[in-house]
Amino acid sequence: MEEDNFETRIERHRRLNLAKQKRFRAKHKVRKFGVDFRDDEGLEEILQRLREDGVTNKEFIKKSFEKYKKYGGFEEW
Repeated sequence: MEEDNFETRIERHRRLNLAKQKRFRAKHKVRKFGVDFRDDEGLEEILQRLREDGVTNKEFIKKSFEKYKKYGGFEEW
């Protein structure tokens, strides 16, 4: 008899971690934020420069959004 609900340890860990993150976001009223970069968009260079300047992802996102609100969009930068 074949079991359809079999999952590997990695799959179970991923499923449980996603559930834990979802509960955390709901408890702390935090939104999920994710961005996918292509290889040619220079993500490594951006991250390296931010690390050198001591800027965290959260600070970067907050500062970027403040500029976004100030200028009414990203096109003005």
